Amino acid sequence: DRLPHGLLQPYIGIGPSFVLSVLEVDIGPADGSAVGFDVGFDFRAGLNINLTGLLGIFVQYKRVEVDATLSDSSDDLNIDFKTDHITAGLGFHF
Repeated sequence: DRLPHGLLQPYIGIGPSFVLSVLEVDIGPADGSAVGFDVGFDFRAGLNINLTGLLGIFVQYKRVEVDATLSDSSDDLNIDFKTDHITAGLGFHF
């Protein structure tokens, strides 16, 4: 009765990620910038532990993958980007 949605709340999510990439280089004569906008893949899974009706702690794993293409006025740069995150924190539910 104290926690109507339960003590443990696992979750999972999958879908697209929208990535805006900006590259700026300033190394002597090789200076410039390139910009790209790409759609990638996002997966996340986590667990929320409710301590009270308003307060909880959580831990989450997230994976993002995108094949980005950055362009400037003359060239394209292709980057295969993959990243893994582990996040933990305190949640306030209202």
